Amino acid sequence: MKWPIVIIFAYGCAVVQSGMTSWLRLWDGASPNLLLVMLIFLALHAASESLVIMAIVLGLLSDLTNQTPLGFGVISFAAVALIMLQLRQMVFREHPLSHAALGLICGVILGVVLLLLQYVRGWFFTPSTGSLMTSGLLFRSAVLTIPACVIMVWLLRKYRGAMGLKRSDFNM
Repeated sequence: MKWPIVIIFAYGCAVVQSGMTSWLRLWDGASPNLLLVMLIFLALHAASESLVIMAIVLGLLSDLTNQTPLGFGVISFAAVALIMLQLRQMVFREHPLSHAALGLICGVILGVVLLLLQYVRGWFFTPSTGSLMTSGLLFRSAVLTIPACVIMVWLLRKYRGAMGLKRSDFNM
């Protein structure tokens, strides 16, 4: 994997997600999670070691662009990456229906982990009402990630060679 190019693509997803929030908030304040789509693409095409490292980087980018406490994105993206390591053996990675299903599954897993982290954080700190995530918002975000996942994975597959991701890099 060519790390600088993959980091540039990840940073581009973070910029689009954070810079166009008013346009991407489509359904009662929810927006698609483009960094999660990048993680799904990497989970389908990258080696296992590279995937875990990029999950941590993408989680850190998510923490920096969203209003979540530092570490929530890292833990939740790492959890999604570890689950994707098991799921990627069972899906056809070239089919758009697989991308849509993975978008929904990973979005729901990400939402559940974020809600659990928020619940545990509530034991120790009193969160402000503006920073609370609701299950409805996270589910709507997971649903909106489905079409973004199909379109972006299709676009990212065109640049798979530039990122240094070949079929031989895929470790079962």
